[in-house]
Amino acid sequence: MKLSRMRLRRLIESVLREEDNPGSKFASSVKKGDQNKSAADKQKATQELQKTYDWFVEVVFPAIENNKWPIVADDDYAFETSLFDDFYIGKGTSWSNIKEEQPLKKGPNPHASSARGSLGHVYYDLEQSVIKNNLRVTIQSDQPEEFEKAVEVAKKDPEEERVSEGLSRGSLYRRRYRRY
Repeated sequence: MKLSRMRLRRLIESVLREEDNPGSKFASSVKKGDQNKSAADKQKATQELQKTYDWFVEVVFPAIENNKWPIVADDDYAFETSLFDDFYIGKGTSWSNIKEEQPLKKGPNPHASSARGSLGHVYYDLEQSVIKNNLRVTIQSDQPEEFEKAVEVAKKDPEEERVSEGLSRGSLYRRRYRRY
């Protein structure tokens, strides 16, 4: 990590001030305030991203499966934790097919350039944002067809009677590779 001289000087001064008065009520208040702001930002990001995921589940996925176009955003939806700084789906944004890219609304960040995104792009960014920031958004994935077939085979497998192991992914994985 590169530090400029000015940032290094400030860092050293803040550490020295902390050493001079380690029990400072002011310093502990500043630290606690930073922690509370971070927790509040994380909570707000979690709520906004959960709202976006719920919109995908209730509106977007069924519309894509039933080939009902256009899909129109009925509210503003965040798809990155940088909701407060960069881009979001604006209310009224409409997609007429799966590959169409629509302009995304710009937040208050003056350095954000214009952007466009398809529904797939937005959903991918949503997932990555949840993973990267370790947020508590309840995103579920579909089971692949191979997994469902393996469950059916395992139910009919006579070995199942001898082994008292459930049909979890781990047990199916162990069974698959134990035989070879």
